[in-house]
Amino acid sequence: MIGWEYHGPPLPEINGLVEVAGSVLVQMGDAAASKPGTQAKVHSGVVYPCSKGNWVFNAGTIWWPEGLSQPPGHIPAGYNPEMRTFGIQPNIRKITSNILERMILDSPVK
Repeated sequence: MIGWEYHGPPLPEINGLVEVAGSVLVQMGDAAASKPGTQAKVHSGVVYPCSKGNWVFNAGTIWWPEGLSQPPGHIPAGYNPEMRTFGIQPNIRKITSNILERMILDSPVK
């Protein structure tokens, strides 16, 4: 689910920030990633509480919505069939549902 745009390591100065997903990325055709001394590309998804009781969730990838729905006529993201998203993903839907339910449960406005 990680696309060509993704977030790197989380900012440590955000109080309460939790990295909920992280991975080292190697892009197809990225010869530099395998060279000694090259810094790895890192993806991070995060969640953190805010001062008014609200939450911020950042999946860290522009492809997250691709796993949630596929409207009629939609063309999956990716410029090459081998590098496209995989359409609706039950695990992405469940993660999103769990996050939204938790945000509603913890909401200061009921």
